[in-house]
Amino acid sequence: MRFTWMALLLIALVLLSWGAWQRRFTPLLAGSLTMGLAAWRGWLRWVPGSRQEHADRRPPPVPVDSADKEVDQETDHDQQADQLVEESLREHRSGLLLQPQVAAALTLDQLTRTLRQFNESASIVPRGGVGTSFHVAEIRGADAESSADGQTVARQQTVETFYLDRYTVTNRRFQDFVDAGGYQKMEYWPTEIWPEVLDFVDQTGQPGPRYWHKGKFPEDRASHPVVGVSWYEALAYANWAGRRLPTDAEWLKAASWPVEVDAGQLASRRYPWGDVLDQGQANVWSAAVGGTAEVDAFPNGASASGLYQLAGNVWEWTADDAGEMVETAMIAGGNLILPGPMKIIRGGAFDTYFENQASCDYRSVARPTDRKYNIGFRCAVTADQIVDVTRDVHRLATTLQAAGSRSDTEGAAVLEECSG
Repeated sequence: MRFTWMALLLIALVLLSWGAWQRRFTPLLAGSLTMGLAAWRGWLRWVPGSRQEHADRRPPPVPVDSADKEVDQETDHDQQADQLVEESLREHRSGLLLQPQVAAALTLDQLTRTLRQFNESASIVPRGGVGTSFHVAEIRGADAESSADGQTVARQQTVETFYLDRYTVTNRRFQDFVDAGGYQKMEYWPTEIWPEVLDFVDQTGQPGPRYWHKGKFPEDRASHPVVGVSWYEALAYANWAGRRLPTDAEWLKAASWPVEVDAGQLASRRYPWGDVLDQGQANVWSAAVGGTAEVDAFPNGASASGLYQLAGNVWEWTADDAGEMVETAMIAGGNLILPGPMKIIRGGAFDTYFENQASCDYRSVARPTDRKYNIGFRCAVTADQIVDVTRDVHRLATTLQAAGSRSDTEGAAVLEECSG
């Protein structure tokens, strides 16, 4: 046995010398190196006393206290959790952090900053009824609009309390989704679109909105609404951000702000600010902007709850299929062929010529795969899917403060955020 190991060692050394002489890094050279190392280790194991003597020369192991190890592991976990929280805040994903099971694990400082970010980004729309009456758009082609004014009165329904983004999603915010690998993470996308996600690319073939270049938005458009995104891309972003797309009824309620005047009778606004469209209230054709504006422009056109540009600038995707509107569109469109359910879009855009098309009760449709220059979106959050910003957050702040995890000053800051 002893001679076998020595023979293998000599063979390996010969092969190494030959490989070096030939100056060729071939699989034979790699194999000879492996063989030599194996032979050397085997010979050490075989020589009597060599393994023990080698072990005797090692320094004695340092005893590790199990309690210290648990503390170190807990510290590592806390640091990783803090990093995830900071990353979510940097990417404006406060909706994720306010989910009850996550919010309960936040520190008071994190809870305060999360709540502040969420309140700045979204506005509450209280529970109430909305009459889903609408004007039907005649569709003659993929991009055409018309002034067809055939009104259809549908049912009245109740919308539960929810939050809606104050602004449409900007290029800057969508960049976070792209940079986070949103186009590669299929968990954010509906399964039926998985084979097509690779086709959602920009002008240079990189994953991203249609009108971007090399995976980046134009430098002067950071605060403009992201456009050139399909319904599926909007949905994937919303899932990533811990939010969702608003339903058609939710969008209508937030924009028209219906008020019950008599039993079962609702009075709604024609536009988010009132019943007349004046100059400077919306980025439509008459405003002569000629393109998208920053999402916080036209403050005089804000809704009753402080939502910007629910009229004009860009059409907005909603979660709903067109339903009965598809049938109307097929009849009005003549030879229009619809390969699948179309989605409802609302609000009008910068190139909307007829003012009635920017009114609250007007809606149009688009294919869910359309990536147009004048369609964007904003996100919603169901109120009961996050902590109650008055009751639950007060309870969390009081509990954490009583536990002594943070100072009284930070606890008071959380309570002030809740009240404000």
